[in-house]
Amino acid sequence: MMDFIVDKFNEIVYKACVRYGKEEGKEANQMQVLFSLDDEGEVKYKILKEYRPFKEVTFNEILGVKIDFKGYSMFVPPFIKDTLNKYSEKLQTNANNLFVMCVIKRENQIGLFLYNEKEPVEEIILEEIL
Repeated sequence: MMDFIVDKFNEIVYKACVRYGKEEGKEANQMQVLFSLDDEGEVKYKILKEYRPFKEVTFNEILGVKIDFKGYSMFVPPFIKDTLNKYSEKLQTNANNLFVMCVIKRENQIGLFLYNEKEPVEEIILEEIL
């Protein structure tokens, strides 16, 4: 099950980078996805173009769907929120200061990098936290 989750997550983020890259006339590896928490503690999503914020999106927009029939939105956003909250406790900082940047390493393989404000903290390995 863990392999399925990791593979599906990589596929979703990779396809989002490909799709937004095409819209902007960029290669997929020039696009990134950013996860963070808003002031109410809910997950927010941004698309970055060459590591600069470009567009705020919804989870369904990352999926590339209008309606999430597969139900990914029922478990992915709570998982992201829980992960950021756990790291905030570990780092003794406010969870709103943290964000995860997803970058393409190679086709269908995404690297997740945790930042505390603008300082890199560590690479997150999904297999280790699932």
